[in-house]
Amino acid sequence: QSETWYELSAGDRAALRDALALKASGEVEVTALGLGGPLAAASLKEASALGADRAMLVNIGRRALLAADVVAFTAEWIRVDEDLHGAFDLVLGSEAHAGLLLPLARRLDVEAVQGVAAFGADVGEAGAAFPLRLAKPPTTVVVRGPVVVLSTAEALPHEFAATIAGFRRATESGVRELEYEPREAPEGVLRAEHRRTAGAAPATDGPLDAAALALTFAAEAGLTGGAGVASAPFAGPIGDASPDDLAAASVVAFVRAGPDGSLSSATSTVAAARALAGTKPSAVVIVAPASDDDAIRRMAGGMVGAVSTVLIVADDGLGALSDARLGRGLETLLSKTAASVVYGPELRGAALTAAEGRIAAGDGAILIEGVDRMEFCGHEVAYSGARLDGRARYFVTRPRSAGVHLVVRGEVSLTLGATDAVATDVPTRVARLAAPWAVGALDDELARALRSAAADVGVESLADAEFILDVGYGVGSRDGLEEVVEPMRVALERLGVQKVSIGASRKVTQDLGLLPDAMQIGQTGVAVNPRIIIALGVSGAPQHLNYIGERAVIFAFNKDPEAPLMTLNRSRPRPKVHPIVGDLFVEAPKFMQALEREVGVALPTSTDR
Repeated sequence: QSETWYELSAGDRAALRDALALKASGEVEVTALGLGGPLAAASLKEASALGADRAMLVNIGRRALLAADVVAFTAEWIRVDEDLHGAFDLVLGSEAHAGLLLPLARRLDVEAVQGVAAFGADVGEAGAAFPLRLAKPPTTVVVRGPVVVLSTAEALPHEFAATIAGFRRATESGVRELEYEPREAPEGVLRAEHRRTAGAAPATDGPLDAAALALTFAAEAGLTGGAGVASAPFAGPIGDASPDDLAAASVVAFVRAGPDGSLSSATSTVAAARALAGTKPSAVVIVAPASDDDAIRRMAGGMVGAVSTVLIVADDGLGALSDARLGRGLETLLSKTAASVVYGPELRGAALTAAEGRIAAGDGAILIEGVDRMEFCGHEVAYSGARLDGRARYFVTRPRSAGVHLVVRGEVSLTLGATDAVATDVPTRVARLAAPWAVGALDDELARALRSAAADVGVESLADAEFILDVGYGVGSRDGLEEVVEPMRVALERLGVQKVSIGASRKVTQDLGLLPDAMQIGQTGVAVNPRIIIALGVSGAPQHLNYIGERAVIFAFNKDPEAPLMTLNRSRPRPKVHPIVGDLFVEAPKFMQALEREVGVALPTSTDR
């Protein structure tokens, strides 16, 4: 795991439980591997006591600010360990540790499968095969090892049968410690940062009036006179390109378009890339599901004059592509350039894979994840981001010319020095670039299964949604859906919101059964990173809130002013929450009426609907 913890999480326990179940069913050896400081040895001793055959600790202390070098160290140990000799069938871990598991899969050159709710094993002469049940959409695929599996399951301590004999065995065998020494040690520190206590004033000063909030919402949604605000489409010729066209760029930015071609997260990512490039050429690669000329012109329009090259990689099957396969495709694109790379937050999983591949190939760069601040001072750049749930920040200083792979996190704060300049009025070339990912057997099977399951439930990918109506338990019943949710969706699209997606809490999908499981946001659902969320009756359990990206602006309707979502900004600044306290069935219509007046578009009456 990427940060120091001293006890097994619910996800860690589930991985251990499932590994021990495989051991009980056949000739399987289980190695529990942990990353952390010396105090983490107690957790690994517990894993050994519960049945793991060996317990290994990679002692990273406080030095592991950069995950990539830890991954390289771990992969090398797996290859040369005297007991393993690189022969393994399964690496299993919690989805929460994707920051390490996805790069590890790339470094080991094996497939990675995310979102696995449960699995089994069939060991025969041809090797091990694993039936994997994916969480969302619900479907099952069979893959052969070796494979890295990222599990969404959770387990509690009472699910394990601890014995005195087990703890005696763990005490006798001990925990083998592998001393980690960074091969490259850029100047980096981790220091505590002030965090508000639960009683501190929220970032938004108390509940807001629904009607008064209409102006704020219209500005966040980019609504004016019923149309979204957008840059003029690109008017020049659209050519064809190859990876060689990235060779001249000093910095490349990768962003991913939404299903409707929207690029709301691109502004901050491209700004960070331009600042890093200074006056040198920079390029943007847009990974998109749309490929017609009009869509390409709209996507490229906002970047004309800002960057030298805009390349569009379009693939209608993008939504069914795994992060690992997409990442290998991005890695292929980067094979002809020594540029630094900035990845948008919506590409995090693919970025971890691509960056690890390039680092393993010896491009001399380092991977820095979760960057939300960049400070330029002369020939150096200080990169910074949050750690330990916002209680601390890391700071890594590098020469501006030194290669980096940056995965940004939401909005990036940029501080330029007095002599720093950013290129403007740049001649911009726009071109199509063929999709570089070759679909392997595993991805082909996964893609078919995902498309089939999505068709069965009749929904598009919620993870790609830019604008979500998040339905909570407070809606109450199907009558509530018909009275508030559906009219609001119709009205917002009439006002100019291009695509409104519906999401829901676990209570709505599983307890009330009002919406399909594929619409569930959260730990047992899907992680989302939209631009705007309207939360209707959502209380805000951690299993729900922790799977909403930080760039979101949330307009929350709830009658309880102390609900976790309503008070979220007391403990952390993002995602930004505008709380609206009152009866949902009164405040939501009031909000929409005020928005109608603000935007100047007449909404349909109840009889029109």
